[in-house]
Amino acid sequence: MDAELQQKYMQLQTMDAQLKQLEQQLQQISMQLQELLLIKDSLIELPKSKDSPEILVPLGNGIFAKSNLKDKEEVVVNVGSNIAVKKKFPDALDMMTKQIEEFRNVEGEIMAEMQRLSLNAKVLEQELTAKMKK
Repeated sequence: MDAELQQKYMQLQTMDAQLKQLEQQLQQISMQLQELLLIKDSLIELPKSKDSPEILVPLGNGIFAKSNLKDKEEVVVNVGSNIAVKKKFPDALDMMTKQIEEFRNVEGEIMAEMQRLSLNAKVLEQELTAKMKK
């Protein structure tokens, strides 16, 4: 195998590794996006409920306890660095909507990069195949 052919083959392997990494990132983003959409739905529906609805409160690692929602005006939101602040439901909903939009933008960027890499890999693969036939 000549040097040029070997270099192109290494480029193709690098592109393949990058594609796999982007696929993993896309899968993580999609999972986080689904979680954000569920939270958004809850923020929409909970204030509409009568009395104090029964909810499941996560205790950690898939363990939940039944509880009743006492305050339908505010939620406590983790804003980072283990700092939590009270927010009105509409403000928390706006925050979730912005996060969802950001995640969708990132999802779109990853998909565009995957498409670009895929196309480049296909062209490189065709070049390799043509050179190997010579």
